[in-house]
Amino acid sequence: MGLAVVIVLALMGVMLYWVQAARQANGFGFPLDDSWIHLQIARNLAGGQGWSFNPGQLTGGATSPLWILLIAPLFYLGGDVTVWVKALGALLFVVNVLLVADVARLATGDQRVGLAAGALAALQPALIWTAFSGMETGLYLLLFLLSLRSLILVERRGRREAYASTAWL
Repeated sequence: MGLAVVIVLALMGVMLYWVQAARQANGFGFPLDDSWIHLQIARNLAGGQGWSFNPGQLTGGATSPLWILLIAPLFYLGGDVTVWVKALGALLFVVNVLLVADVARLATGDQRVGLAAGALAALQPALIWTAFSGMETGLYLLLFLLSLRSLILVERRGRREAYASTAWL
């Protein structure tokens, strides 16, 4: 029941932000030029033009290569790729909210603390904003939280799985 409330809060935050952003921007654009740079390189990569901003002119100008590799396949889905990128961001946001709840629960041993942390994360405007920014923040947070979760589990269980934490990072 508690996690369901956290999920509903996260989805409500995502939906409210999506509607408000669409109303203000008159569409589904991105707020930062870096988002468009990532998208352009991903478009060229998906189209067989290599790692380039301008087709065929290879570049090292991407600050988040893993994010580009993650969004490049979205060009094969058809339709407006910005909607797909925002949907991916929303999915990452919801997963991250659940991971915040889980990490807090594991760290404290208290389910209520976990649920409170998840609810606070679900209502955090900056986290909601990043879900729709077209940036890699949600992916970074996912990998960080998975690493932190792995580290806590190693501490709790005494297993020799510390490398999992490092692998996530």
